[in-house]
Amino acid sequence: KNLANIDYQVFFNEDPWHRGVISYHTAEIEQHWIASPNNHSFVLSNEKPSVLSLVGQFIIEGVWHIWIGLDHILFLIALLFPAVFFYQNKSGGTALKQSVHSRFTPMFIDTLKIVTAFTVSHSVTLALAAFEIVTLPAVMIEIAIAASVVFSALLIWLPSWQRFRWQLAFAFGFIHGFGFANVLGDLTLPQESFALCLFAFNVGVELGQLAIVAVVLPLMYSLRNAKIYTQVGIPLAMSCIALVGVFWIYERSMGL
Repeated sequence: KNLANIDYQVFFNEDPWHRGVISYHTAEIEQHWIASPNNHSFVLSNEKPSVLSLVGQFIIEGVWHIWIGLDHILFLIALLFPAVFFYQNKSGGTALKQSVHSRFTPMFIDTLKIVTAFTVSHSVTLALAAFEIVTLPAVMIEIAIAASVVFSALLIWLPSWQRFRWQLAFAFGFIHGFGFANVLGDLTLPQESFALCLFAFNVGVELGQLAIVAVVLPLMYSLRNAKIYTQVGIPLAMSCIALVGVFWIYERSMGL
């Protein structure tokens, strides 16, 4: 039986990234909705909500979070840009002085290792934080994430480190997982399907991440032989990413 219609539009005019969490509890039913600018009308009823609809909401929120999480995106892109080069055991120089791959497969494998390593590690800390097994101060996590952006961008000038990019993605992924958990905590996962919604949110993050890779990787491959891309575009992009990361460190440190 329908009890009421809810139309939540608080703050959407001022902040289109705002999300509202609506919860309704009885002795038998627990209902949750995530309100966004494109999904803000809900029907309150005594019928138990579909698990699939709840899972769908958290998948969408996972995709949305990675797409608006510029720090996560820049960290990942900075690690993916050097995939156009293959490392040769030469002393001195930078990664920009290396040869580019002639085939797509090595680039794809390199990218797959980075994305997989990042996914595994951030999934671990996302779960640990969501279940409140491990908690860390949000400000410190955000500063560490900004620092990871700076470090990943500077790797382009360290050719001997290129082979370790997937290990770095794995290590820094643990930090980024806590960042995902901070957002997830604001959404208030329903207790009766906590683990399932946590999994759905993580699936959404991965889908959003794969969508970014699906756009960036073919573009990188198609431009790899253009000197203006490898010798100007990449170093300029990396310099900008590093500067943005430094600004974030300063900005977030002000919150201490």
